[in-house]
Amino acid sequence: MGRLLGAFLLLGLGLFVAACSSPPQVANDPCNRMASLAPESNLVVPNDGAHNNARLAEAVAAAVNTQRCRAGLLDLENDLTLVLIAQGHTDDMSAGGFFSSNSPIIGKGTLGERLESENVRFAEALENLQKGFFMNYNKATNFRVINAPRCQYAQIDASGRPRLISRHTYITMAQDLVADMMNTPSQRAAIMSPSASRQGIAITPTGSTTLCGEFVANQLIVTDIAS
Repeated sequence: MGRLLGAFLLLGLGLFVAACSSPPQVANDPCNRMASLAPESNLVVPNDGAHNNARLAEAVAAAVNTQRCRAGLLDLENDLTLVLIAQGHTDDMSAGGFFSSNSPIIGKGTLGERLESENVRFAEALENLQKGFFMNYNKATNFRVINAPRCQYAQIDASGRPRLISRHTYITMAQDLVADMMNTPSQRAAIMSPSASRQGIAITPTGSTTLCGEFVANQLIVTDIAS
């Protein structure tokens, strides 16, 4: 049995929450893994559950590996089995109304049980939980509701003018999630673990309508057993 560790971040759900911006992408940066993503990664992430978790996981892996490369660490493999396990847990959290690494569902109670159910072998397993919204908004600035059913919200931009907030694409959601995790010591440690080998992440809408809908996210990071 490998070692299990977990960390989670619950983002503020009010009209004003702590600042957390996406890291800037440096021109001609040899570590920028985001540049190699397919054009489909620029599509808007559906907020009705019809999103592509594999595409999001690929974008998150690119954002994670950009950070790891800059720190001199090896890239993590994007593991679709971990994506499916993560998706199962986000689905359960959304349906059950809980937000925890521990699940009330028999056979899925712990991360270890969820990994073992899919025959995932590991030396160590790390888990990061988050909540977020489908709008790509500046968390340091208040937002105004223009037309919630149409996902129309506004914020004041750097020039002092109001602007409509855009929906997250797979790339911007990945950047936002990774930026949030990198700003949380326990989650950053999981992402930057020198021995980590693979990762997978998934999201599921919660049914909330604020900022075009809220989602729960589950990232799994696994260290392989030494051969």
